[in-house]
Amino acid sequence: MLQFTPDRSRPVAGFLIALMLLLAPAAAIAQPAKPGPLERASRAYANGKTDQARALAGPLCDRGNADACALTTLLIATPDAPAADLAAAYARAQKLCAAGNAAGCTAQGVLTFDGAGTRKDNTAAYALVEKACNLGDRRGCRQQASALYYGVGVPVNRELGARLYLRACDKGDGRACNDLGWFYYAGDVFPQSLSRALTLYQTGCSLEFNDACRSVGFMYYKGFGVDRDYQKAIRLYEQACNAGVEKACTSLPLIRQEAATNAPLAPPRGKPGIGPTPRQIRDTLVYESTYGITTGADALGLAQRSVDYERGLSRTAVFGFAVDVFYQVSAAACNATRASEFVCEYDYSVTTSGFTTNARATHTFTRQDGRWRSPTLQTALIESARRNAAASSSNQRNCTVQGFGTLEGPHLADSKGLRC
Repeated sequence: MLQFTPDRSRPVAGFLIALMLLLAPAAAIAQPAKPGPLERASRAYANGKTDQARALAGPLCDRGNADACALTTLLIATPDAPAADLAAAYARAQKLCAAGNAAGCTAQGVLTFDGAGTRKDNTAAYALVEKACNLGDRRGCRQQASALYYGVGVPVNRELGARLYLRACDKGDGRACNDLGWFYYAGDVFPQSLSRALTLYQTGCSLEFNDACRSVGFMYYKGFGVDRDYQKAIRLYEQACNAGVEKACTSLPLIRQEAATNAPLAPPRGKPGIGPTPRQIRDTLVYESTYGITTGADALGLAQRSVDYERGLSRTAVFGFAVDVFYQVSAAACNATRASEFVCEYDYSVTTSGFTTNARATHTFTRQDGRWRSPTLQTALIESARRNAAASSSNQRNCTVQGFGTLEGPHLADSKGLRC
C-alpha cells in the first residue's frame, strides 16, 4: 500500500504554496467531536488496527453502506490473503468506483498500486486515486499527494502534493495532518515553521492518528514551537504507547530519565548570600558546555579562554568541526544552601549558526579553586551526551572537555570509553 515516508534529501521548494499553507487557519481543519462507527473504523485502519476496523466496518457493509464496503476491500488485502480473496476484493472496489463511490475508487487505486487482485499499474492507480480525491474522498487525496511527492505513476509535483495533503487534512485525515506537520518541521517543500508543525501534529492527534500524538510529545520534549514541558511530553508519549505506537514506547524510558535529570530544583529556604553574578553564571555555562576534542584555538590555553569568556563563547566539536555557541544570562536569583554553594534560577539565551533559543533554568553552583562550577549542569550534560551516543551508536566522542584545553577534560570519557 502506498505509504508516506519522508525523504529528507529533497531541496526546499514551493514558496507560494508554502505561504498559502502557512496562513491556512488551523480552525479550518475539521475535528469531528463524536465520530460514528464508520469514522472510528477508518481511524482504526489508519492506525493499523485492522481487527477493530473490520469489526466496525463489516456490519455497516452488510447493511449496504458503500463506504464501509470500500474499506473492507482494503482490510482484505493483507500480505497472506489468498489470491481468490484479493481478486474478489478488487472486483468489489472496481464495482463501487464504477458506481461513482469515491471510497471505492480509492480502494481500487490502492489495490492497483499494490498489485493486489489485479496487475500492478502505477499510472492507472494514480488516475483512480485522483478520481477519488476529485469526488471528495480524503484518503484518495492523501494517496494522490503521496504519489505526486514521490512521482509514482505521475511526474513529481510536490507543490500540488502539498495542496492535496492540506485538503486531506482539512477533510479530517489525521495521518495527512501528521505528514504535513513533518514538512513544516523539516522545512521540506516549504519554509520551516515549528509552530505550524505543532498545530498540525495537534490536529492529527485530535483526529486520533496515534503517531501524531507522539509527534506532539516530541515537540514538547524538545521545546520546538512551544516551551519545553517534560511532563506533557511524557503524557503524550504514554498516550501514543498505550495506543500501540512502538516508537513511543521505546522513547519513553529515555525521556523519563532526562526529565528526572533536568527537573528544576526547588528554591531553597536559605539566605540570598553572595552567589554568582549573571556574568559568572554565563562563564560557568561556557566552561561546562564545551564538548568534544579541543580545537587548535582551544589549545592556546588561558589567554584564548579569557577572550572567549568576554564574548560568552563556548566551542563544541561536532563531527570534527568547531561550532561556536554564544551564551547570555540575566535575571539571576540565587539562594545559599551551604557555604560556597547556591541554587540559582536564571534566564539564558543560546545562539549558534544565527539561531537563538531563550529559556529559564535552575542549577546548583559551587565555588571551586576560585572558579564557579555547576555540578548539576555538568551531570545533565554528560548524561545527555552518553544517551545520545548510545542511541546513535556513534563513534563520536561525547563527553565534556572542561576549560578550553586544560588538563581536566582529557581525563573524562564517555559511556563507550572514548577519551575526549
